[in-house]
Amino acid sequence: MAYLLQTDLHALVPRHVVVAALDDDGDGQADPAVWEAVEAEGARAIDSRLEARYPVPLAAPLPRAIAEMARVLVAEILFLRRGYQADAQNPFASRAREARARLDRIGSGRESFPADGPAPVTTSVPTIVSEPSRLTDSSVRIPL
Repeated sequence: MAYLLQTDLHALVPRHVVVAALDDDGDGQADPAVWEAVEAEGARAIDSRLEARYPVPLAAPLPRAIAEMARVLVAEILFLRRGYQADAQNPFASRAREARARLDRIGSGRESFPADGPAPVTTSVPTIVSEPSRLTDSSVRIPL
């Protein structure tokens, strides 16, 4: 499931930078297949951290905090694709690290999911009750 649209990034990254980062064939246009791969990678970064505790993919509408983290993670990926690895070069590197750390905390249950998000998945575990039999005592044997 797509967690954001390409236009959702324009508040963080100027349109011409987004287009340049997604233009692998050099035609001056964002390549749709490249966008799909980048967006999918951002979604995997979120889902992989939450899947142990929450049903993924997350249903729309996304909680605002998760939507913001999706934008930051995808913006970081755009810069990484173009070789901007260091924090000084990639303006989203530190924010993306913080987002991944928060997602890890949410996924492990150390931090609660944003209030507008889904409830944790609960698994029912069978309960086994064991006690000595009341029908016989240990000195009496019932023939089979």
